[in-house]
Amino acid sequence: MEPILDPIPLPARHLVDAAVGWLMLGQPGEAVSELGRVPLEIRNRLDVLQLHWEALSAQKDWDAAYRVASDQVARFPGTVSGWIHRAYAARRRTGGGIAQAEELLLPAVTRFADEPMIRYNMACYSAQQDRLEEAWHWFCKALAVGNGLELRGLALEDEDLRPIWPRIAVGS
Repeated sequence: MEPILDPIPLPARHLVDAAVGWLMLGQPGEAVSELGRVPLEIRNRLDVLQLHWEALSAQKDWDAAYRVASDQVARFPGTVSGWIHRAYAARRRTGGGIAQAEELLLPAVTRFADEPMIRYNMACYSAQQDRLEEAWHWFCKALAVGNGLELRGLALEDEDLRPIWPRIAVGS
């Protein structure tokens, strides 16, 4: 469960709002620049860390996105998005990869027992490492705790899960 946050005080609120605006306009570099002007105590808030990750990922700056997501996991370990974002960025960052992403996400499986996207991402990582039975197992676990129709639709468009598409399509 995500913590309830107090409103961001002015003038930092203006900078954060500007970052949101830049991101909505498809200018993630400008968003990152605005966030760099936000005081550190505000930058370390959960909502601002998530916004920062979103801007960095839109820029495909995976090294910086990994650092921000790692900071989010350290500061807010009970928030699932940090775990997923850290693994996602770890897969793409310099020196990272699928095995590293999988290793970083694995502890979240027990921490977030009802979160289907953790299991879904574990299925992706297994499939991409040619462990297809394990990928199917993880996907079934995602279905058990999530919306099956939505997850199947998402999966059948996800190239990571292409190796198990036939099983996903027929459900066996």
